[in-house]
Amino acid sequence: MSAYDFIAADRKIKPLEIGVEDKGHMIIIENENHVLGIYDDEPSCYTEPFTDLPIIMSVQIGNFENIREELFSYVKDAIKENDIIEVWSTWMGETDGIEKKTVHENDLTADDLQWVYGLKDRSHPRCLKIYKWIRGKK
Repeated sequence: MSAYDFIAADRKIKPLEIGVEDKGHMIIIENENHVLGIYDDEPSCYTEPFTDLPIIMSVQIGNFENIREELFSYVKDAIKENDIIEVWSTWMGETDGIEKKTVHENDLTADDLQWVYGLKDRSHPRCLKIYKWIRGKK
């Protein structure tokens, strides 16, 4: 089984590269512990069991603690353009025992992202759902 980390959203969000230099014919990783790559992807057999949101961004992380603030800032910016964002850590083909946590955008902390990506033992898929609107208010 392989890990697959992704962000799902209801509207387009920007890709991001930190610690990666794309030279066209090769990619140079400056420091493997300080890497954060968020890239356009498409819904697939790996994401469809987990989310119905139409926008998928694959996530590549080195050491979470080293990119914690950058990821937090990225997600805070992304929710400004979306009503819902889901941050996922999965195992391809593993859909049992999904753990979910939901937070309002105003209550989001970097610790919430650590709940998804900061674990040494990721035995079950995890989803952090971040929402913008409170029922009845926009």
